[in-house]
Amino acid sequence: MLIVSKSSEQSVGQAQQNLQRFVRDGGDMVFFEQYRQTNMHLVDALFGVKAGGSGKRGSQISDPEPKAKLVHAGFTEPSFADIPFGNGFVGLPKGSTVLVSSIDGRVSTVALAPCGKGRLILIGNDISSLQQRLDEIVLDFIYSPPAGKP
Repeated sequence: MLIVSKSSEQSVGQAQQNLQRFVRDGGDMVFFEQYRQTNMHLVDALFGVKAGGSGKRGSQISDPEPKAKLVHAGFTEPSFADIPFGNGFVGLPKGSTVLVSSIDGRVSTVALAPCGKGRLILIGNDISSLQQRLDEIVLDFIYSPPAGKP
């Protein structure tokens, strides 16, 4: 966790350098939906990933493992169509993995973006009760070893 106690240009600059270093040295930085897009300017400035309002409902889950976990948790194909996403992501770096995209496949709404030795974990919905189970399954998929591997 990084806390900036005074708002001088110098401390903000140092905080931004610390965030970049944290991720590039192997840390994961998780971002959930930001209703105010100005909150995501930092991600764009530091990591080159642009977040925009997707205004999309529905999702395609491209990886079969989290999709199977969602189905096991009670999600159905029709319920995937009801999941709202406030943010979508563009400018993802080479090597990024899109786990969830909009129903039309044009907007990445959940993605893993490599950054040095670390990753940006971009989740375009919030953690309200409607989306919480999806978020839990996505994070479990990211942080659990693949089936059959220790």
